Amino acid sequence: RSDDAKPAAIVAASCGVEPNRIVEYEPLLEGALEIAKHKPGVVIVKERSNIPSDTPVYQMKNKLDWDVAMKTAKLSECVPVNSQ
Repeated sequence: RSDDAKPAAIVAASCGVEPNRIVEYEPLLEGALEIAKHKPGVVIVKERSNIPSDTPVYQMKNKLDWDVAMKTAKLSECVPVNSQ
């Protein structure tokens, strides 16, 4: 999908929380980006606190932490975009 959509950025959570398990998204995302021809300029990841402490934090290329990004972001005016 990344090759078709050619995103400038990808925003994801570090994991998904289901009733009986935690689904780690970062290794899936990292694997997808390894095989994709198009690489986004930045990957913004919200590190969820639900992850057990022994789970590795992935250091993907161009990864930016959501919380850091929100603390350092500057407000911008809205701009119209083409929907096609």
